[in-house]
Amino acid sequence: MVNKVLIGLAGVVLLSAVSVGVIIGSQLDGGLASAPTETPTESQGNIETATATPAPATATKTATPVRTERRTSISPSRFNETAISTYVATYLSDARAAEGIDRFETGGRTAKRVEAMAQGHSEAMAEARNAAHTIDGVTSAERYENHDLTQYCEFKSAEHSYIETPRRNRFEAVGATVAGQTYEANGETQFNANDSAVAQAIVNEWLRSDTYRERLFLDNAERLGVGVVVTDDGDVYATANICG
Repeated sequence: MVNKVLIGLAGVVLLSAVSVGVIIGSQLDGGLASAPTETPTESQGNIETATATPAPATATKTATPVRTERRTSISPSRFNETAISTYVATYLSDARAAEGIDRFETGGRTAKRVEAMAQGHSEAMAEARNAAHTIDGVTSAERYENHDLTQYCEFKSAEHSYIETPRRNRFEAVGATVAGQTYEANGETQFNANDSAVAQAIVNEWLRSDTYRERLFLDNAERLGVGVVVTDDGDVYATANICG
């Protein structure tokens, strides 16, 4: 009987020991095990996304075509009437010198009076839009008379056989051309780009005329007066008067 009791107590003790061991083992396992560490996950807003920034485009210089236009007109205001008159007188003297004839005088008192008369006639032609010797019924001979130049301007012929006189209406040359615009003359397109070109065009026309060439090349004609007018639309009117 006693043995049964002892055996029962021993079983209880053994069960208690086993239970205590299990409890201690469980506690030891819980202390040594590493708890899963929560890896913090960054929110999408905190993640910097590397964005490739394109390099700025390099500007390519493209040659811009420069349009060049052929000049077809020049303002009439760019032309100088006095300069044209001076060129006309010079070119006429050059032509006379080439033929062995004395050059014209343009600077004396009488020559300036002749120049004023020529200028007045060019202004009348410009107003009438007509290059002619007679404007408003006034002839070349009458202009010399009206300016008290008839007797001052008479001179002996080259042969000294007679007197050259303005009364015969042969002391004058008149003409017209265009300044700064293309125009047709002698079957060709012409363009006078400056004062000297305008003057040359006028003189060339006079020298092509047998009548004017004879007048302008009279041996004993010593003085010359030239008048030129350039209108607002580029028309040019010119007068040349000779004097002994």
